Amino acid sequence: MYGNPVLSVPVALPAVLSVTMAVGARHLARQHAVVSHLPAVEELGGIDVLCSDKTGTLTQNRLAVAEPWTAPGVDRAQVLDPAALASRAEDRDLIDLAFLAAAGQLPPGEVMQFVPFDAVAKRTQASFAPADGDRFQVSKGAPQVIAALCANDPAAQDVGAVTEEFAALGYRSLAVARTDPEGGWRLLGVLPLADPPRPDSAATITAPRPPPGPVWLRRRVFCRRPDRGPPRPAPARLPGCPHRGRLPHRHPRRPTRRSSTHQRRTPPHHRSPRPRPEAVHRTLRSPAPQAGYGALPVSPGATSPVS
Repeated sequence: MYGNPVLSVPVALPAVLSVTMAVGARHLARQHAVVSHLPAVEELGGIDVLCSDKTGTLTQNRLAVAEPWTAPGVDRAQVLDPAALASRAEDRDLIDLAFLAAAGQLPPGEVMQFVPFDAVAKRTQASFAPADGDRFQVSKGAPQVIAALCANDPAAQDVGAVTEEFAALGYRSLAVARTDPEGGWRLLGVLPLADPPRPDSAATITAPRPPPGPVWLRRRVFCRRPDRGPPRPAPARLPGCPHRGRLPHRHPRRPTRRSSTHQRRTPPHHRSPRPRPEAVHRTLRSPAPQAGYGALPVSPGATSPVS
């Protein structure tokens, strides 16, 4: 004799689940996490790995100029002043504000023309007329672009090695150049920019039990960031995130399973500033059942969207 199986589902089960997730969303809101999609509460509770942004999440997103590298015969002020002249405060760009703050008072004169940064040129340029001298041009931008601009300057050959050294320390770098009286471009130096970690990043990531914050992961936190230059492992170590390797950009689907810092290689034709997580997600799906992406709020007053 054969019978038909009967599956019984309580009528009120969907309502109970909705209420439960709403209560969870309310609890997360008290912990400074805003839930815009209720099923995200259930998904968040099931993830094993969180891929977190670095800038503004693990770090303070407050750039400061570290000790620069200067070309032979150039001092610190001779690098900072042109970098500040090639910056504009009204744009409220963090990099420009960092250079203006480091330079302090600008030399007397007037900026006659300013060309803002764009993704193609990868540099800014300004024409400056000093109060007691001839007009000259200044430019700041990606080190490789400024080095190509100063191709006739022997000091430009050192830009690549200097940039790699700064990158190994966790700095992003910009190079600065100006024109000489003959109109040729001369390299002035390379300026490293530091983004200090938040005070409680390490405690949040390495907490052995659920912290007061809204997110606790049973396994690991991964620091993901776009790759726009040499490898920079130091940003992951800085806030206390253990660095055990990186995902090779030439083989995005071959996992480095113990890694805590992953990078992405930006194709030359892709100029979007936001990284694409698909390659890292495919890698993490192999060793981890659930992988999530988002911002990890590490400060008591921080608010993170959960969606």
